[in-house]
Amino acid sequence: MNTSKIVWLASLLAPLTVSGGQLSTDYATEGTLRIERETTVFLETIDFAMERNGEPIESRGGFGGGDVELMRTVVQLDRVVAHEDGVPTEVERTFESVSGEDVYAGEGRSLDAPLDGVTLALALDDDGEVVAEATEGSVGAEQLEGHELTLALDALLPDEEVTPGDSWEVEAESFMHALGLDLEQALFPLPEQDERGGGEGGRSRSRGGPRPNPFARVARGATWDVTARLADETVELDGVECLVIELEAEGSGVLEDPVRFGGGRGRSPGLARNSRAAFETEFQIDLRGQLYFAQSLSRPVQLSVDGTFELEQASAFEREDTTLSMFRLQEGTFEQTVAVSSE
Repeated sequence: MNTSKIVWLASLLAPLTVSGGQLSTDYATEGTLRIERETTVFLETIDFAMERNGEPIESRGGFGGGDVELMRTVVQLDRVVAHEDGVPTEVERTFESVSGEDVYAGEGRSLDAPLDGVTLALALDDDGEVVAEATEGSVGAEQLEGHELTLALDALLPDEEVTPGDSWEVEAESFMHALGLDLEQALFPLPEQDERGGGEGGRSRSRGGPRPNPFARVARGATWDVTARLADETVELDGVECLVIELEAEGSGVLEDPVRFGGGRGRSPGLARNSRAAFETEFQIDLRGQLYFAQSLSRPVQLSVDGTFELEQASAFEREDTTLSMFRLQEGTFEQTVAVSSE
């Protein structure tokens, strides 16, 4: 075999390499983008204990409340109405489908999704702030806050030119935006609690009402260390050569919350009506992911993130001659995929 053929075969077998450059989305080249985000959170209790005045007691609700599985799906269409130098200034965003389900101890509950089927007109005001208006469908003011004109995945891209092996830090706020967790309350709002600590109609969340997303709650309150790195090789997705940005994210923190225990069925054992106490949650989060960027399309095409988190909860409640303490250790997983395609 001659030398030219050897070189040709070697080039076919060798992995594609990256030249790098400026990685940014060019909105002048796209009409309408379809963004599909799917998120799954699973949480299980692996240790649980309660004591009253130093003596062990059994939980009436089972082993620490049982397993939790959360599912969120958001499909939106973004049409760039106007742009300047490839940066959008007006966008029409249609939430084609927004759905969520929480499964607690085998019992599933569908979530309210007020943005489902709603179309928003997004534009910049004189101060450069994003203003949202519902043009199809009706939503509250809370659903009009927090939106951006650009893709959420843009928050993970570097501000400067990069070459293979280069790394950059991602701010915590940008990371939350990329995962869509900053819009969790707008997409899946919970009913406001009344003075008795329950949801609408005085219903206690602990007995059947909607509950906050435990992962979103701790993730937004975490201190984050997020690093992105441009990999040395490319990957082909659906026939398109893509750069690979590797993500490593570690979050931790402690949350302290006032907890109200209402009367009747929602009251904790051994405590009088409307007792209050501090509830502390210490947590650790470890996530890894890959963001795929197509230089030929000048935009991200896919994000895959998964990892684990751990919650350690402890509390001590005192009233008159009763002291109630509780400890719960939970371990969970987080998985999310985001696909971006052109309509």
